[in-house]
Amino acid sequence: MLKGIYRSLTSLGFLVLIAIVALLFRPDWRHVSEWHLLSWLQDRQVKLTGLGLGKDVIDRINRVTAVNPSKLPKDQADLAQWLSKKYRVAPEPISAIVAQAFETGQRLKLQPTLILAVMAVESNFNPFAQSSIGAQGRMQVMTQGEGGGYSDKVLLEQQRLDSVLSSHAKQQVALSLHN
Repeated sequence: MLKGIYRSLTSLGFLVLIAIVALLFRPDWRHVSEWHLLSWLQDRQVKLTGLGLGKDVIDRINRVTAVNPSKLPKDQADLAQWLSKKYRVAPEPISAIVAQAFETGQRLKLQPTLILAVMAVESNFNPFAQSSIGAQGRMQVMTQGEGGGYSDKVLLEQQRLDSVLSSHAKQQVALSLHN
């Protein structure tokens, strides 16, 4: 009887060893296994606690908030390092912001340095910055006016800025209108 248990445990250990080696040499299998395990754990958490993570929470978790500067192209990495030193912010979060600015700038046909300049001037890259009139975040966006909606002044400024940007005017003019 003990010999049978010993053989079973030896076989089980051998199978576990093979699985570990296979996962080490096959990152795609490891990724799929991790995804299945995470899904199972999240489903289990919802069943046990009744509290689940909504899609918006999972999207925020999956969004990258830090990037290793060495993983960026050289010009972006150099810019991230310079901004990090100038504004005394860790290089990893600044690298994520720089990468996002370059992606957004390309999509909107806007200089990424303009986006970064607005963030630098308005908030010194502080995501929690808030002005005395309620503008919030790195770009000091007015989220709501007095009546619960956008104020007329903010809408007018936004329309002016949008018209300047959409007409492909000089980006220096857009920056001066923002202020």
